[in-house]
Formats: sequence, structure tokens, C-alpha cells
Amino acid sequence: MVARRALAPPPATGEWRTASAALSKSVDYSVFSAAVGSIYTDDDQVRLFRAVRSPDRPWLTPDDLSKLVWAVADTHTGLDFLKDPASEEFRLAYVESVVARILWGLSGFGTHRVTLQQWRRSQITEVLFQLDHESDINVITHFFSYNHFYVMWCLFSELDEDDDSELSKHDVERYGSHWLFPGVV
Repeated sequence: MVARRALAPPPATGEWRTASAALSKSVDYSVFSAAVGSIYTDDDQVRLFRAVRSPDRPWLTPDDLSKLVWAVADTHTGLDFLKDPASEEFRLAYVESVVARILWGLSGFGTHRVTLQQWRRSQITEVLFQLDHESDINVITHFFSYNHFYVMWCLFSELDEDDDSELSKHDVERYGSHWLFPGVV
């Protein structure tokens, strides 16, 4: 649903408006071809990337991705249970976790930008199309799986002794029964 909406023809702007105005009179093939060609020459990955990103940047930010994930959370039937007001904390944590998974999967650690090249190398477009046709969010394990989120949430909650929603160095050191090398922490 999200992918199909994002790839729908844009509203009447720019060249499309010119073609729409021309339709009210007569249609010149060159005007029509230029208008349609400017929109449909890009593949689905490019069009979806452009639909998600802010128009003033050539890359995606966490805010751009957050809007995409909120759209999935709001529309996917497999996440309807998160719409319950009592689940708002989980819903927010789910969105934040999925954004972090996408950033990690597409751009790696510490980067808060996703370029078109990184987007193209990923499977995010295919995953979004799969979500359009799959009612069980957990069948598609890339990025959006609620089961994966829930495992992370439980582990995080177990490590966060003081319930401040932040992991201290001491909290992280307890991971895996203190198996992490102190230099890693």
C-alpha cells in the first residue's frame, strides 16, 4: 500500500500540468511524451527514493525514513494492534527501531544519510512491495518484522536496569553475562 501510493502519478505540477492543460484542447504528442517521459523514465527504486526524501536534499535522513516507517505502521494490517492507545510506547519504539535497522542496513554504523546508490543496493523497495501483498508483517524479515523488534525490545528492557530508556556503559557490560570485551563497550 505504501509503495503503490508513493509510486502513483504525481499531482498536476510542472510538465504534468502543461500536459493536463493541453488535454483540455488538443494533445500534441511531443508535449504528452515529454510530460509522461519525465515521470516514468526512472525505475521504481528511484521514484520511491524521491517520494520518500525531502526535495531539498539528494539523500534520505532519519526523518525521511521515519515518515516512511510511520506510513507502514499506520497502514499495514499486521500492525493494527499497535494502533491501540495502550500500545503507543511500543509503536514509537517500533518506528525508531525500524528506522535504525534501515539506516544500519543501508548506510552502516554512524551514518545518518542514505544515498540513492545505497538505496539501490538494498532490498528496501522490494520489501515495501512485498509488504503491500503480505498481511503478516513477520513473514518479511527485512527491516519491518515485529518479531525482530520485540526481541530487541525485550533485550533492551532487560539491560536497562534503571528504566531511563538509555543504556549506560554498565548496562551494556552486562550483555551476554559480561562476555563483551571491555574495549568493545
